[in-house]
Amino acid sequence: MNVTQGIVRVLTSRPIAGLFRPLVRDAVPIFMFHRFVDRDLGSDGLEPRVLRAQLAYLRKNKFDLVPVSALTCDATPRRTSRPAVAFTVDDGYTDFASVAAPVFAEFDCPVTVFVVTGTMDDNTWLWWDRVTYAFAATTRSSLRVEIAGRWMSYQWGDVRTRAVAEAEFVEGLKTIADADKLEILSRLDALLDVDIPDVPPRLYSTMSWEELRRFPAGGLVSFGPHTVTHPILPQASDAQSSREILGSWARLRDECPAATPVFCYPNGAYSAREVTTFLESELVGALTSEFRYASRCAFSANDERRRYAVPRVASHDEFRHFVQIVSGIERLKLGVRRARSGWSTAGASS
Repeated sequence: MNVTQGIVRVLTSRPIAGLFRPLVRDAVPIFMFHRFVDRDLGSDGLEPRVLRAQLAYLRKNKFDLVPVSALTCDATPRRTSRPAVAFTVDDGYTDFASVAAPVFAEFDCPVTVFVVTGTMDDNTWLWWDRVTYAFAATTRSSLRVEIAGRWMSYQWGDVRTRAVAEAEFVEGLKTIADADKLEILSRLDALLDVDIPDVPPRLYSTMSWEELRRFPAGGLVSFGPHTVTHPILPQASDAQSSREILGSWARLRDECPAATPVFCYPNGAYSAREVTTFLESELVGALTSEFRYASRCAFSANDERRRYAVPRVASHDEFRHFVQIVSGIERLKLGVRRARSGWSTAGASS
C-alpha cells in the first residue's frame, strides 16, 4: 500500500468519513449507471454485489435516498441534516429489470431510469451497439471511412486494438451532424462485411413498454425521457432536437404510469437551444454528465436555466471511491482542484 492509498483508507474509515458529512449537507451526488452484470444475458457493467454493498452502506449510515424528482425545495419543505443521495440509470437496458431493480427494491431505494423511446417503439438498436456488434462480428482487420470530409482509417490485430478502434470510431461519429452519422451507420454492414440483424440480440435489448408498465406510479422506480434515438443533441437540426426532447417525453408520459418529467441529455451534451426548448415544456429539469454535486433544490424555479444543467457523478465500483463521493471528501477534492467551480453545487440555488 502506498502513501496515497493509506491516506484514502484512513479518510474513508467510518469514524473519519463521518466528519466530512457537513460538506454535503447542501449537496447531492446523483449517481449515473448504465449497465449491470447479468450472467445469463452476458452483459458487462456494475456487479450486483457492488451495488448491494453501496446501498447497504448508505442505509447503515442513515443517508436519505431520494428520487431525482424530489430535488426541489417546493417538494421537500422539511429541513434535514442527513445527507441525500440519488440514483439514475441511462438507456434502459434489460439488465436493469433483471438484475438492478431487485437490488434497489431490497434497500427500498428510489431510482430513475432514462429510456430511449424509439428503441422500445421499434425494438431496434441503440446506435453504438450496432457498432459494437459489427466490430465483434467482422472478419476484417481494418476500416476506412469518410467522416466529416476526412478519410479515417482504423486498424486492429487483436481484441485490445479492436476495442480501441471501435471506441475511436464511435467517438468520431459523435462529433458530426446526426444525419451524417446515420448515413454512415446505414452502410456499416457493407463497410465491415457483416450481417447486422434488424432486431438486436437480447444482450443489446432495451426494456419494452410492457416491462415499464409493470412499475407502478409512485413506486421506487420512475422513468424519464432520454430522447427518441439518442443523438448528440447539439449535432441535430433544430427540428430534430425539439422532436427528440418533446417527442420522447410525450411518448413516455402516454405509455408509462411511472413517468417523471426529468430529462437526461445523451452523453451529457446540450446547448442553449435545448434549454430554450425545455423552458417552453412541462419538463422540470434535465441532467448532464458533468462530474459535480447537485443542489438539494436543483429543480426549484429560482433559476430556470440552471435546472436544465444539473450534474451527476459517474458510478464507481471501487468502494472507497464511492465512500469519498457520498461522504463529501470528493467535494473537498473538487474544490481544491477546480476552486469555486468545483466546490459549488449546480442546479438552482437554494
